[in-house]
Amino acid sequence: MGRLELAEVFPPGDFIREEMEHRGWRQSDFAKILGWPVSAVSELLSAKRSVTVAIAKKLEAAFGV
Repeated sequence: MGRLELAEVFPPGDFIREEMEHRGWRQSDFAKILGWPVSAVSELLSAKRSVTVAIAKKLEAAFGV
């Protein structure tokens, strides 16, 4: 049996940051889109705030996915 390769795991904030960069959005832009304070976006990007179902729905709407 061969070696098992583990998938690379990264925090959701990394994916969110990449999506923001792709769209040319700063944290302040994204905060305005979500209706949040910039500090809440910063917490999300730095993994100090968890992605709940409610947050996932806001992200879905913001990114159009």
